[in-house]
Formats: sequence, structure tokens, C-alpha cells
Amino acid sequence: MIFKIKNIIILLFIILAAWIGWNSYFYFFDSTMPCIIIEGIEDGRSYCGDLSCTIKGEHKYKISTVSICLNGHPLIDQFNVNNKKFERVFSVDTRSLPKDKHILKVVALAKSFHGNKSEIKREFKVDNIPLQAAFLRPEDTYKIYQGRTLHIQFQVNKQIDSANLNIFSKTFKCFAESQDSLIYECFVPVDCEEQPQNYPFSINICDCVGNKLVLNGTVVIVAYPFKRQTINVSPDKIKQEQEEGKDPNILQQR
Repeated sequence: MIFKIKNIIILLFIILAAWIGWNSYFYFFDSTMPCIIIEGIEDGRSYCGDLSCTIKGEHKYKISTVSICLNGHPLIDQFNVNNKKFERVFSVDTRSLPKDKHILKVVALAKSFHGNKSEIKREFKVDNIPLQAAFLRPEDTYKIYQGRTLHIQFQVNKQIDSANLNIFSKTFKCFAESQDSLIYECFVPVDCEEQPQNYPFSINICDCVGNKLVLNGTVVIVAYPFKRQTINVSPDKIKQEQEEGKDPNILQQR
């Protein structure tokens, strides 16, 4: 019985020594930096309202502290982690920020002897302005002849992500009139045989934070008096052309 207890004590001592040696090795000799990621925010994107983010990190030994700064001002200052892995959720009220570019910085410090740290940044924009848009011309003034090109313009109150016009069971993309312009336009070709009547159309607009707006209008297709010419071809002529078409050499000679 005493022999078994002695063996168990020796085994526990070996396990403890191995654990201490393993951790001591990582503490003194590991020079890797903490691995950290941010979820919920991406570079170059625009956000509104409450921005919810999650920070995750890990290190072979331990992460000592984590700090979060927004535009150089601390949101979380040296939060004590003292663990190999961590996960922290935090939020940013973008309504209190100006409509401009902002920088979120996260710094994680390893608890190893070297004290290596990792730093990541996310540059984002804030957009809490309600989306508004209007046609440059009254909705009832859109008239176009058959075979012409319909030109529709509208103005928005801020930069948008996309705008698409739906008409004739087709979708057409809208583009800014010029770089950084708030006036958007769309060119729609009208078929020569499009039936003369009123056609409803809609423009689906989406801003950079996902707000959506729909503009509805109507376009009148007016019949155009195209010149017409009738050609009468006799059955004998058709038969002759068919026979000559069988041999390309005959057509080449003629």
C-alpha cells in the first residue's frame, strides 16, 4: 500500500515538473505574438446606430492585457485577460461620432518574458443620415418615342452603394453623373417595336449602410412613324436564290 502511494506521489511530481517546465519554456523562450481578430467591423465600410463588435485572441503561453482605442481615445484600457484564449464583446454608438473616417485599434500584450504585442486597426465611416432621393424632372414628363433612348435622372442626399432601374421586365444599373456627384442617371434603350402605352418603372436605391428607398414613376412610349418599304419577291425568284445558294461557286462567279 505504501509502495503504491509512493508511486502515485512520484507520478504526480513528474507531471507537475513537466507542466512547470513546459510553461517555463513558453514563458522564457516563446517569441510569437498574440493572434487577434475583430468581428463585426470591416475596413472601408460604413456603419450606423450601435456597432456591435467581438474581439477574439489567443497565445501559446498567455495573453496579459487587451486595449481598445477609438480615434486615439481608450474604450477599454488594459483589460486583464491572463489566459491563453479570450473573447470580448463591445459596442460603439456611432450616433455620437461625426460623419467622417474613424480608426479603431486593438492591442493585445503577451504575458511571456518578451512581452510581445499585436496590433490591428480598422478604418470605417459613419453614416446616420436618413436616405432621401427625388427625380430631377416631374414623374409625369417622361415620354419617349419608339426606338429612342430613355434618360432618367434623380438626385440623392448622400453617397449611395447602388441603384437599379426596373422597366420592361429588365433591370438597368444607374451611375453617378460624374465622380462624387449626387446626381445619378440611367439610359434605357427602347425597342422599335415596343407597344405604345404607359409603362411603370421603379428605381431601387441602397445606401452604404443598407438603408433602402424606392422611386416610382411612369414613362409613356409614343408611336414613331417609321418609314416603311415593301418588297415583293416572286416564288420563282425565291426558288432561284435557293438553288444558287446550294453552290457558293455560282454566287462567287456572279
